[in-house]
Amino acid sequence: MGYGFEYCIYTQDNGNLPEIVAKYFESFTLVPSMSFWKGQVSTDACVTIVSNSPCPERIDHLIEEILVRNKTASVVLTILLLHEIVYAVRSIERADALRGRVMGVSSIKIPGSKQSKRSEVEDLA
Repeated sequence: MGYGFEYCIYTQDNGNLPEIVAKYFESFTLVPSMSFWKGQVSTDACVTIVSNSPCPERIDHLIEEILVRNKTASVVLTILLLHEIVYAVRSIERADALRGRVMGVSSIKIPGSKQSKRSEVEDLA
């Protein structure tokens, strides 16, 4: 296909998400969060998985296990098609932190994707 995929699964976190996700993917990001609905607080998380190729079967199996182990009725899944992955690097020095100064941008090309423009990969410092 030549594209990348970002899968984000938003679900309740009972403390077992790292164990569950690691059964299906060796690399992922888990961001804890709190959700509020009708005055009730819930401990949740977003599991983000980036893949060079589509993996709907593994995602489906992962979601099924999350639903069963967390005893929940649903999760939210978003899928983002990535034409390229771009990293923006910001300075984190105290003097620059409040300004959020961009230090540079680099681009990673995924085979088969469109060509990047020179302006996308210049050093902005």
